[in-house]
Amino acid sequence: MIPYAVTSAGRRRSYIKLSSFRWAEGITCLPAGPKSLLLLLARRSDNYGCCDYTQEKLAEQLGCSKRSISNYIRVLRHFGLVRTIGRLKDFKRTSSVYHLVAWWPRELLPITGHPKYGRFVKEPSEDAQRQIQAAQKLLYEAEKFASQYKYSEVTEKGKDEEILEACLAALGNWANDADREMLRGAWNTLFELLEEGYSLQAHVLPVLRKKAASRHKPKQLRSWHYFAETIARYAARHPVHIEEAPEQRFTPAAVNTEDEQARKDLNQLYEEITGKGSAKADRGGSS
Repeated sequence: MIPYAVTSAGRRRSYIKLSSFRWAEGITCLPAGPKSLLLLLARRSDNYGCCDYTQEKLAEQLGCSKRSISNYIRVLRHFGLVRTIGRLKDFKRTSSVYHLVAWWPRELLPITGHPKYGRFVKEPSEDAQRQIQAAQKLLYEAEKFASQYKYSEVTEKGKDEEILEACLAALGNWANDADREMLRGAWNTLFELLEEGYSLQAHVLPVLRKKAASRHKPKQLRSWHYFAETIARYAARHPVHIEEAPEQRFTPAAVNTEDEQARKDLNQLYEEITGKGSAKADRGGSS
């Protein structure tokens, strides 16, 4: 049975290949543009992992330019995710076939060619398969780095939530449910105060506790900027003295240089694939 999805009209059924779509969703290392293109191709692929599109149609579907589509395809091919197979019809170039060669389990293309797209749409040759496997090793390394980076992002997000909840707890019943909802929505204004150099323990929380003990209260708290002037005055009267310690240098073990280098390599690789690196060099030379 072929998986499909029903449109909002409830009448027309639109084909979606769920297994390949879920596979594409699981790839986390790709930038947003190439990832969107991969998801689109995966939705429309058949059991062999094939679908046909013109670049004009892809650009229309993703709301971008044909040049962007070319860059996205270059990224997907570089990581061994997609093959592009050009076709001719009546001696004129027609829509290309995109083959999700990295998607498994998919059916292997018949030796005689694809039943719909013709005899030239076959499995890649041995040399091409070796090149694809080498490219997929790059994808594996990029995926490994992306998973580590995602874990660090989740950890940082957890710390931010702890800070936010500590500040809300300091306000106690002084802030009602509506105030708390507004302050949670304006969480960025709290971290703007912390980025200005105010200490959470020495400045922000003591001010919030004093406010909670007072009777004066605005009708509604819209952001953490309401406390900014009070925190500034309190910090001026209660500066945080940092004892000057002997100069120390971080040892190489204290800095995770491997992750930082991997991130730089991945960014440089994407710029080289899409041609952005050479464009920057040309602008620098012309200036």
